[in-house]
Amino acid sequence: MRLENKSILVSGVGKGMGSAIGLLFAQEGANVALVARKPDVIKPLADTIEKLGRKAITIVADSTNEGEIGAAAQQSAEILGKIDGLVSLPGGGFRHVNDAIDMEAEFLESMFKNHLMSIFY
Repeated sequence: MRLENKSILVSGVGKGMGSAIGLLFAQEGANVALVARKPDVIKPLADTIEKLGRKAITIVADSTNEGEIGAAAQQSAEILGKIDGLVSLPGGGFRHVNDAIDMEAEFLESMFKNHLMSIFY
């Protein structure tokens, strides 16, 4: 196993790519911290990972909130003992409702915060 005894924090876990990446890390031997806004996504994934014999912790936090994601990283390091890697996957959650000419500034700001600032935090 390539990631034996490694601890990986995966933030922005959703039903797609984030879950697949968290599971893959566990299959490769890593313990994982799963961070998402919605516990209903990360709890079943954690259960699956633990059935593989890996440790999985779940933390509900909003990656667009600097304080929340900072606290999640700190909590992950404390529980897992260390963080060897980070995958930051926030995004999605938006669907096309207006053409660019009709887009409101608030929508663009929320996309910027979700897709870029959350990675910075």
